[in-house]
Formats: sequence, structure tokens, C-alpha cells
Amino acid sequence: MEILFFGVPLAEGLHISRQDCHQAQQFKTFAELHHWIESVTARVKGLGETTAYDVAQRLGMWLNLAPDLVYLHAGTGKGAAVFNMTGKTAFLSAFPPEIQKLGATHAENFLCIYKDKLKSLSL
Repeated sequence: MEILFFGVPLAEGLHISRQDCHQAQQFKTFAELHHWIESVTARVKGLGETTAYDVAQRLGMWLNLAPDLVYLHAGTGKGAAVFNMTGKTAFLSAFPPEIQKLGATHAENFLCIYKDKLKSLSL
């Protein structure tokens, strides 16, 4: 039985990552880890930025590597757009103090979860 992740063969991503011959412990920062995971997901049809971030975040927790930037993929990007943030990442310091207090990981979650409510606010 083939394991699918949102309709995409998980085995394909695992196979590609193994071909790269990287060891998780070799990454010293979350950014390095995320960059590698992005390179893997880019080679698997159906995987994208959100999957790259989610996988990097979970692997990063295991490696004790936390993001120091807010990654603006999918819903997080929509939430950040309310604050005129664009691009792939943003410094946490660019957000209002209330969001800064959350830290990069929780700010990413907040922006994604509340993207629609943030749009309705006049900031």
C-alpha cells in the first residue's frame, strides 16, 4: 500500500531526500534546514511551500532549531499582507509588538489562522 500525503506519494519525497545524502544533524540553523526541505519538495509534484515549512518546522523541533524569521507561505502570507509584508520571509520586528511577542513560530500560526479576521480590521 502506497502512503499518500494529500494525494502525493510520501515515498517519493523520502526517496529524493535520501538521494541528497544529507544528515539532519548537519544543519545548524532553521534557515539551512528549510532551504534543503524546500529543494526536496520542489522536486515532488504536488508539494509546495506549506509542506516545506511544516516538515522543516517538525524536523527543526527535533533538532532544536527554531525559525528566527516569519515564513510567508500560503495563508501566512495573506495574513502578513494586511501589514504590507510581501516576499518569502519577514523579520519578526516588522510586525506590531503584539505579534512580535508570539515569536516567529507562533506568529506564523497566528497570521495563518486569523488571516480572514485580520483582513476585516482597518489597520
